[in-house]
Amino acid sequence: MCPACGRPGGPFSKGYNGGVRYFERAPIPALADEVECIWFLSGEVPEGAPVTEKILPDGCPELILHRGNPGQLATAEGGFRRQARMSVAGQLRRFVRLRLGPRVDLLGVRFHPAGAARVFGPHVDLFSESLVPLDSLHPSLARACGAALEARSAAAAASRVEAALVDVLPAATALDLAAHHAVTRLVQSAGRVRIAEVAAELGMTGRHLRRLFRPRVGLGPKELARVLRFQSVFQAVEHSPRAAWSRIALAAGYADQAHLIRDFADLAGSTPPRLLGSAGELTHAFTRAGRN
Repeated sequence: MCPACGRPGGPFSKGYNGGVRYFERAPIPALADEVECIWFLSGEVPEGAPVTEKILPDGCPELILHRGNPGQLATAEGGFRRQARMSVAGQLRRFVRLRLGPRVDLLGVRFHPAGAARVFGPHVDLFSESLVPLDSLHPSLARACGAALEARSAAAAASRVEAALVDVLPAATALDLAAHHAVTRLVQSAGRVRIAEVAAELGMTGRHLRRLFRPRVGLGPKELARVLRFQSVFQAVEHSPRAAWSRIALAAGYADQAHLIRDFADLAGSTPPRLLGSAGELTHAFTRAGRN
């Protein structure tokens, strides 16, 4: 059972507009406390597919490795920039737009919310909302991953990347374990548990928890709780697709429907019905509901 999303660790696969497949599997046991899943996206982007899709905040940093054509991210100026072949995606506070193709062969490591800090050190907040070339963060890991990407198959490449991550993983500290506990409590409650309650469980003040949390997660505890509550909307809709939005808001832990709408405007740049009505398969695959 995945401690970050509460789902079984078996493989999951789905199609994207007929030409690209999304597939994920559980990590090897040695990485289970740091990594939520290993995912793959591969195929040809068919003509007529959406030019761009939204990737939404989900609380998880990622290591993204391109075996095919690197995708392009939208810039603040309205254009697109090509991604590095190997990069680390920090925590998101707002959606980003991604353009794929034409030949997609992506390998991703989706970390638990506090998992990336175990690999890159407890300052992941410095690259929140950023996509940073791997070699600028961890040169030795970049060399190992670069060699791994030359493997004959994506599965073999993934196994070598996992081995490289195990090689650079330090021993967990008491602060790492405290951050893991705090994150697990927030994830299991879909962001509803009180921060003061989590701090008390760890024998610390809320201020101390915030100081511990942000460098190791990339978001503050309230920010992560907000993202998790936002993501729980997709699960609520999946379970009750015809329910009124007022009921979905309450089921997802919002005070009311207006609160849900404000969070969607901030995090997704859209109203809930408009986002769900226009989201492509890739957007959905990268939500927690889409991974069930």
